[in-house]
Amino acid sequence: RVYDKQSQYEIAILHYRAALKIDPTLVNAHSNIGVAFLNLGRPKEAVAPLQAALDLRPKHLEDLNNLGDALADTERYSDAVGTYTRALDAAEGRFFPKSLYSLLHYLIHTCRWEDLAKACQDLQPTLTRELSEGLETGMTPIESLVLVGTYTDHALLRRVVHNFALRSLSRVATTEGGVRLTHYRGLGKAKRVRLGYISGGLRQHPDGKNLQGVFGRHDRSRFEIHCFSLLRDHGSAEQRQIQATCEHYHDQTDLTNRQVAERVNELGISVLLDANGYTGEGVRQQRNIIMALTPAPIQVNFLAWVATTGAPFVHCIVSDRIASPPE
Repeated sequence: RVYDKQSQYEIAILHYRAALKIDPTLVNAHSNIGVAFLNLGRPKEAVAPLQAALDLRPKHLEDLNNLGDALADTERYSDAVGTYTRALDAAEGRFFPKSLYSLLHYLIHTCRWEDLAKACQDLQPTLTRELSEGLETGMTPIESLVLVGTYTDHALLRRVVHNFALRSLSRVATTEGGVRLTHYRGLGKAKRVRLGYISGGLRQHPDGKNLQGVFGRHDRSRFEIHCFSLLRDHGSAEQRQIQATCEHYHDQTDLTNRQVAERVNELGISVLLDANGYTGEGVRQQRNIIMALTPAPIQVNFLAWVATTGAPFVHCIVSDRIASPPE
C-alpha cells in the first residue's frame, strides 16, 4: 500500500502478487492490482484481478464500478453496461452515483435509448441530492445537454453547468496558484482589437472544419487574429488552412492551463473566444480552467458549446436561434 500511495504502481503490483502467493483469498490485493493497472492506463490487464476480487465478494460496489471502467476502457461497452447495472442493483437503494453516471454515459454511447429512459428515472433525485449538498456531480455538462428535452429539463442543465463552473474556480484556488489574472494590456498604437480563438479542435476535427474559413474573413484593419491550439495534429489540411489564414498560430499542446492563460494575457488578447466549451479537451483535460483564470477582459462561449456555461467568467455566447433555441 505504501508504494500504491506513492503512485509507484508497478512495484505495488509486484508486492500484491507476492502476498497472493501466500494467501490467494486476500481480496483487497486482487482489487488493488486492478486499480493499479487502471492508474497505469492498462485497463485490459485490470479486468482479471478485478473479476477475481468479485469472485470473492460479488456485491462490492467499488470493485463492480472499477470493473465497469476497465471494460469500458477496453471498448467492451455492453459488458461495461451490464457491470454498472450490477453495481446499482448491489447498492440496493444506497447512494452510489458514479455507477449511475457511467451507465448513462455508455447507454448514450451505445444508443440504447429505452434503457436510458429507464436509468434516467434515478437521475433527478441523484443530481438534486449532490447539488443540494454541494458535491461535485459526476455528470458532465455534455451528458446533461444530450439528455435535455427528452429525459431531463433545462433547469437541471443550468444547475449542472453552474456546478461545473464553480468547481473550475475552486481548482484555480487549489491547484493553479490561487490567483486569477486581472491586469490587461490596452490596444496600443495599432488600435486593432486582438481576438483570440482557443480550442482543442483547430485541426482535423469538426471544429477545425467549421472554423477553417472563418479567420480569413476578419477585417484585418480592425482585428488582429490569434489562434491558440490546445491539441496538435500532424499537419492536416484543416490545420494548415487555419495556420495560413490567422495572423498568429500558437501551439499550446504541451503547456499547463496557467501557462496558456498567462500567454493569452501577455499577448494582450482583448476578446477570447472559447471554442472548447464543455466538450472534448475542455472536460477531459480540464482545459476550461484556462477561462476560469480570466486571461482576457472579455471572454466568449463560441461554437462548440451551444448552451449556457453557467460560468461567471464567461460573459456572453455567440450562437443563433437554431443552435440555441430561446425556449
